[in-house]
Amino acid sequence: MQDASFLKCQSIAHSDAIIEVYQNFEIRRIFTVAVELSTVRGNHAHLKCNQLILVIYGKLQFEIYDGKNVTQFLLTPSSGILHVPPGLWTVQKYLGKSQMIVMCDEVFDDNDYIRDWTYFVTYKNV
Repeated sequence: MQDASFLKCQSIAHSDAIIEVYQNFEIRRIFTVAVELSTVRGNHAHLKCNQLILVIYGKLQFEIYDGKNVTQFLLTPSSGILHVPPGLWTVQKYLGKSQMIVMCDEVFDDNDYIRDWTYFVTYKNV
């Protein structure tokens, strides 16, 4: 299983900016989530979908479970791009007014979601 991680981007320096480039990801769906107050969202895993996640503003605490272990990532606008491969349970804790953009390599398919924690743990430990 591949773990969630921040992507390594190519940096291109210009006189007035640094451009960070990541290639080789086919985007088939993009969505944003914006909240006004602290809240918890997510609580699901995907069977096939890879996701690239960027925070536009605010802060998010991502908790990512592989069925046995948890890894936490703090995402801010300057933290980079988080790659979440399929087969990982994610919980997003929005720390106040925040917005993220998610780029997926799959179109929306309700059958790609695992939304039951007990089923997820069983699925991961088979």
